[in-house]
Amino acid sequence: MAIDTSNTEFEQVKKLYFFFAIAMGCMWVPHFLPVFAGSVLLLVATVKCYKRRKQVPDTVYENHYQWLIRTFWIGTAVVMPLATMAATVYIFKNSDLAYLQKLFDMGVAANFEISWFEDALKAYYADNIKMLLTATIPAGGFVLFWWFGRLIKGYKRLKMNMHLPFVTSWLF
Repeated sequence: MAIDTSNTEFEQVKKLYFFFAIAMGCMWVPHFLPVFAGSVLLLVATVKCYKRRKQVPDTVYENHYQWLIRTFWIGTAVVMPLATMAATVYIFKNSDLAYLQKLFDMGVAANFEISWFEDALKAYYADNIKMLLTATIPAGGFVLFWWFGRLIKGYKRLKMNMHLPFVTSWLF
């Protein structure tokens, strides 16, 4: 059964799926402004989902709003922190801790001025870029795969005017 795409509620849910996708995309750009904008957009979209969900009880749209809300909470409170912790453990397990101690001692000698920190960070990145990428690319890839997998599944079901059968699922 095809959905009537002129339906305003359909358009609202469709926009929110795109907001969630754009917000997550912005959050992976390595600059402050896109990350901040993506975070704000994600919060605004989630609040809008909470408001709209109350206005459409017992409909297919309520189900999709719930799916988006759960995507936000599971993604930001569980999936991202776990991926970050896994990458951090990998980095510290594979870092040369003596090198980090040497950088710290240099910082103590320099009274931790900002120029010292910038130089130390650049040196650490230059010496460990391969290991850092080995940790962060799989962790970030997992988060993106999970996030966009949920969004794509939900959007496909929305286009077919169907409920999501396992809206309380943590996976897809």
